[in-house]
Amino acid sequence: MIVTSQKIVLVLVTLGLASCDKMVDPRSNDTNRRAAAAAVTQYEINTEGASAADRCLQAGLAAAAYLQAQDESNYAKWRALEEASCAETKTAR
Repeated sequence: MIVTSQKIVLVLVTLGLASCDKMVDPRSNDTNRRAAAAAVTQYEINTEGASAADRCLQAGLAAAAYLQAQDESNYAKWRALEEASCAETKTAR
């Protein structure tokens, strides 16, 4: 079997296109990290003296932001805080 340059190019283009969905723009990840940091700041501002329901909501927003930023350790931290705050809400009823 003779491999032509056209076949090689076709294979390379196909492989390149298949991996495009795995490529992440570094700027978008930086933006996601900044958004997560902003969500934490909002949590700190909005939960001082707030109800458990408000803390539950704000912690959930921070957890979602860390999930979007693909930061697993902070996501787990904020998810646990969200669950604790939401459980506190259920107990307060």
